[in-house]
Amino acid sequence: MDENSRPSAHAAVRGCAGVRRPVISRESGNPPSSHRSAPGSACPKIRHSRGSGNPPSSAECEIRGHEPAFLRDLLLGKAPTARHVRVRDHLLERLVKGCFPEPLQRASERRSTAWYRQYVDRLIQRDVRDLAHIDHPDRMTRLLKLTAFHTGKLVNAAELGSKLEMDRVTVRRYMALLEALFLVERLPAWHTNDYKRLVKTPKLHSVDTGLICAVRGMSRARLLERPADFGLLLGSFVYNELRKQAVWMDEPLGFHHYRDKDKVEVDVIIENASGDCFAVEVKAAATLNARDFSGLKRFRDVAGRRFRLGVLLYDGDRTTAFGERLFAVPVGALWPQGGRRCATGEACGPRRINRSTHCVESASA
Repeated sequence: MDENSRPSAHAAVRGCAGVRRPVISRESGNPPSSHRSAPGSACPKIRHSRGSGNPPSSAECEIRGHEPAFLRDLLLGKAPTARHVRVRDHLLERLVKGCFPEPLQRASERRSTAWYRQYVDRLIQRDVRDLAHIDHPDRMTRLLKLTAFHTGKLVNAAELGSKLEMDRVTVRRYMALLEALFLVERLPAWHTNDYKRLVKTPKLHSVDTGLICAVRGMSRARLLERPADFGLLLGSFVYNELRKQAVWMDEPLGFHHYRDKDKVEVDVIIENASGDCFAVEVKAAATLNARDFSGLKRFRDVAGRRFRLGVLLYDGDRTTAFGERLFAVPVGALWPQGGRRCATGEACGPRRINRSTHCVESASA
């Protein structure tokens, strides 16, 4: 493969099926803030929980050419539903190939994996030097590989440093660079002054499961043999999908995870500007029981009046109530199927970022 055909950080900011992504700012390490154009109005600024903008991968609904509905329904207090269920086979493919545009166009899993590995190598060996002076890029590579084994888990700089024989300060510096390059993201813990038994340690997520699988050498067949790994990757996939769908929302949203000292946890907590909280738990199973809702019930009790709705995503075939404001929802509800229409009444299609206005608009515009 020649120099010009290799993947780079800049090539990957192109969205899938015509969706364009903002370019990473060299000064801050972040892309410009994303906006969404409302009919007949100026574009209101959309702020993520940490102001990080968009990673260079596409949401599943963008890949399919539809406007996201899951997060919108959730914020309206509605339990999302799905037409097509039992999507495990599709999820296995998506977890391994990821949501970056270029790997999705590769004909085989092997070629997609090769693209990710070349992308990471090029990013660390060349692009990272534009952000900071790194004397030992091999240490960045080692840290990235280690984070791939910690996705969906609590992250501690001292613990990572001990495994790599690096001091805590260096680990934190390198982690900040990996975040600036949209390779990993730390999800902060949800907290409240009214409850003192909360864990404040953040969780670690990769911005794309295809990247994790490439770094770890995880194939579809291997994921089938390792249900625990499948569950962790599915949690990261869902978190990333929700973050990408947040770009379409008309209000700022904060993203957290919940964990207390009893080790009761919830994968994702979404908080709106009014302080209302919406909880999302992820299970890779096709069947559920009341015990699977223990985390959502605990968070409902701790959040009190701020709690609005809790959903447990699973590989099942129907949306079912499991108590007050608690629902089991098929994971396929994350992306709409068929001819769902956009708010303008037109058929939904791929979206892109207008580089002059920084607004999300139809790719055909």
